[in-house]
Formats: sequence, structure tokens, C-alpha cells
Amino acid sequence: MACLPRRRDETGTWIGLNLTWYGFFNACAYVFGVTLLLVMLATVNIPVGSSAAVILTILVICVPASRLLAWLIDGKRYNFTIGGATFVGVLVAPLAITLMPSLIEMPQRPIKTWLAAIVIAYAFGEGVGRLACVSYGCCYGRSLEDSPTWIQRLFGRRHFRFVGETKKASYEGQLMDVPLVPIQAITCVVLSMIGVVGLTLFLHGFDAAALITVAVTSQMWRFGSELLRKDNRGPGRISVYQLMTPITIAILLVIAFQPSSTPSVPRQIGSGLEVLWQPEVILGLQVLWIGIFVFTGRSQMTGSKLALHVHHEHV
Repeated sequence: MACLPRRRDETGTWIGLNLTWYGFFNACAYVFGVTLLLVMLATVNIPVGSSAAVILTILVICVPASRLLAWLIDGKRYNFTIGGATFVGVLVAPLAITLMPSLIEMPQRPIKTWLAAIVIAYAFGEGVGRLACVSYGCCYGRSLEDSPTWIQRLFGRRHFRFVGETKKASYEGQLMDVPLVPIQAITCVVLSMIGVVGLTLFLHGFDAAALITVAVTSQMWRFGSELLRKDNRGPGRISVYQLMTPITIAILLVIAFQPSSTPSVPRQIGSGLEVLWQPEVILGLQVLWIGIFVFTGRSQMTGSKLALHVHHEHV
């Protein structure tokens, strides 16, 4: 996306810091997901302050976890894992929702209502976030040559080719300019469609159905889509991230089927959209975008050198 000169080497050439489209799309995905989550929670009359407290708690834990788990599981210190961060989020979110009322004043709402909104926002967020994978060439699919015949026919004219030595598919998978299954684009479409179904159910008051539908389908897709991926997912045919999916589904299903003593609240779409006009929301989302971009957009896998000179013919 851009290169910023940081310091000069002994030859006078500037050593640059690369700012990536990966970070740009990641920041957009986080902000889109959080924006949608704030709107959904506002439709059930949860104040922005209460929503923000829970969301911030989850993000403060899950965003660093996306890098820490990639380091612990894959041995990749400078990588990120959405699958690992999602698993941590499933563990953290119920605790944050349960404990937050003891710290701040907030209305009583069923935990399934909170989690339904969270998983829907996650589905949309990861769907948009897969554009970051397209830009960087990570989470890449198998080559069509090594895929079954029906996949070759299906994606023979609709595949990805990553060109350039700084694309992950090139330097890790040795698959530069090779037709690959466009798994990132498929995931973007699938998760966005799942999000639409879940959002429809949520706005009609079917919290448990929304939670079950989005949780099961999105996690099943996560498990199955890895079978079409070629990037390094750790040792064994079944990755650690795939093993996390049944645990994630089980936790969310247990919560979805729990009886609730708090009645469902009618959805007020107008009150949900009104939060987008509050200055603190607008500024908060901008700060979030900047923070995520700084965290994920400063490339530590690629470098650059910049040579600055004068056009003497223009003097």
C-alpha cells in the first residue's frame, strides 16, 4: 500500500517500512463488524457504553491472541490466526457478558442475544477480512492441478493467480502464477451469506435460531474450507484450528439451548441505526481502525529499500 522511509543504510539508501493492504482490509473488517454489532445491540436497547465495554474487553484479548496463538501453534511469530482468535473470543465473550454488570450498570438481556449478535458480526467481519488474504496471498487454496477433476472444472476459469515474490503463496507455497482454488473469495461469499441469514433471524427476534445457524454453519465451513487450502496449517491432516471448531460449536449450542428468564426484547431498527450518528461512536470507530491498521498493517514479513534522487532536468 505504501512504503515509509525510516533510516538510511551505509550506502545512503533508505530502509523502508511497508504498510500493507492486508492491514487496510483487516482494519475495515474489524470496524465493519464492530459497527454492525453496535447497531444490533442497540436494537434491543443496550446502551452504547455497555456494548462498547464488552466489545473492548473482547478485542483487547482476542486481537493480541491472533498473533500469540499463531506463534504457539504454528511457530510463526509474525503471523495472525483468525481461527485461533475466534476460539478465544468464544471463551472470553460469555465471561465478559456475565461479569460486566458487576462493574458497570447495564440492562439485563439474555446471553444468547448478546452472542447471536456477536457471531453475526463475526461472520460479516471475517467475510470482509478475507479481502486481506486476497491482497497478501495468504490462506491460499490448493493448486487446480492437484485438485479433483470436478474442482478443476468448476474453477478452471474462476481461479486465483498470485504474482510477485512478496505474496505468501509465492514465498511459502512456491505457487507463484499457479492457478489456485479461490478459497478466500469463496469464504468471503459464504460467510457473508451466513451473516445475512443470521441478521434476518436476529432482527425478527429469533436469537437462539440465529446463534445456532451462524455458529454451526460458519464453523463447519471453517473446518471444511481448510481441506481446500494449501498453506501451512501445522502438522497432521487435521489442524489444531479444525479441532477447535467442534469445541466452539458445542459451547455456543449449550448457551443457545439454555432457557432464559429474561423475555426477548422487540427490535427497534431505528434506535439501532441512531447510534451511528453519535460523535463518540464515530470517533471510537476511527480510533479502532487506526489501532488495527497499526497492529496488522506494518509488514514484518517484507522489507523495502528506497532511493531518493533529484530530477536535474527539471531544475
